[in-house]
Amino acid sequence: EQFPNLTTQLPEWFMQVRDSALPAITWANGLLTTKAAQALRPQHPQRVTIFNQLFPQANKPIDDKHFIPIRPLQLAEDVVLPQAASTAAERTAAYEALLQEMELALAAIRPFPPAAYLTAAYDWLQRFAWCLPSPYDGGKETAVSLFDHSRAVAALLPCYQSAAAEKDDIPVAAFVSGDISGVMRMASSAIAIPAANTATTRLVFDHYVATELGWDGGNLKMSVNGGAYSVVPPAAFTFNPYNTTLQTAGAGNTNPLAGQPAFSGTDEGEVGGSWGQSQVDLGAAGASPGDTISLRYDMGADGCTGIDGWYVDDVNVYSCEPNQPPVCSGAVASETRLWPANHKFNSIDVLGVTDAEGDPFTITIDSIYQDEAVNANGSGNTAPDGQGVGTSTAQVRAERVGNGNGRVYYITFTAEDLYGGTCSGQVQVGVPKNSNGTAVGDGPNYDSTVGP
Repeated sequence: EQFPNLTTQLPEWFMQVRDSALPAITWANGLLTTKAAQALRPQHPQRVTIFNQLFPQANKPIDDKHFIPIRPLQLAEDVVLPQAASTAAERTAAYEALLQEMELALAAIRPFPPAAYLTAAYDWLQRFAWCLPSPYDGGKETAVSLFDHSRAVAALLPCYQSAAAEKDDIPVAAFVSGDISGVMRMASSAIAIPAANTATTRLVFDHYVATELGWDGGNLKMSVNGGAYSVVPPAAFTFNPYNTTLQTAGAGNTNPLAGQPAFSGTDEGEVGGSWGQSQVDLGAAGASPGDTISLRYDMGADGCTGIDGWYVDDVNVYSCEPNQPPVCSGAVASETRLWPANHKFNSIDVLGVTDAEGDPFTITIDSIYQDEAVNANGSGNTAPDGQGVGTSTAQVRAERVGNGNGRVYYITFTAEDLYGGTCSGQVQVGVPKNSNGTAVGDGPNYDSTVGP
């Protein structure tokens, strides 16, 4: 809008980009076709990765260089990861393949209308020029790509044109000056919270912060159902909330986030930060089942004194349904009838307990009671009649009063799943009066685990 002439000239400029605007491509093409050029530069240029200068390995010298592959940009391991130096023949073949693919890709976008052509041409430039070294280094190895160099030059063109319009006889470039305070934003796509969701919707994210304390910092904002973004309040954080409130505009803070809660500063006594995790209850922040939300991370800075900034990673929105406890209503004893009445202990397990979620669970015997007195007359003169409380298996004696209506043991238990969900129940075991009879229970009147 400010430079209409430049806007109309850009498509034409891109049409000529292969031959004039990108000297390195013409230069590389010349290396492949001109013997004189090959004699002058027998080694085709290849980008050196900047990572050679970072953290050199102890057993390798810093000049053990690695190079960016001469390949069109794509998400493939053999393209984006640095490689060892290639031979001159390999580089020649790589440039030939790259230039052929560039020709085809450029021909495909030439018919596009200007607006679409600009977008496609930028895409084309990034895809093919990312691996080419900038030619403005005197032929030395460089880590600066032709794509990055071209972007920097293009960014200065409007400034250059504006300044040159005032002084046609003095070519100058007008660099940016003044306040550079601003906000960098990273927003999510729409996140739908299921309407049937009954659990708390939560957000977790990992982050690292190292900024000028109180002046630069970042915070989390949320939009609900397409509404305006608002700051997620500190109270909505369930773990590791904002650590400060940024200085206000009245205090001289030119940060657009001035006065807002934020993550700011560095580790105490350090010039850097460290990674940590924050957790948020999105319901407390205003999101409900059935809503569609979008999250936005804002990093604001004033016009001076910067450190590392704010890094955010591993953002997850989730909900955990409440744990369903085991069900004890179907519990039965592994043996419900003991015969013969030989006064011996019998092991009784609790069966029939279920867990709808399939969680593992344990059974604990809580008590063992019976409806006849322990060591009652005519029962065999033995005591106690039950044991195993606190374990997973009860033991009860196969005995009863000879002239009674049989004995019934009442065994209570608790089932607990892996996540602490519990249920309790009772199973019964009878010792009949005779081999054909059925024990009649008169209630849990006596503790089987104690003596008379």
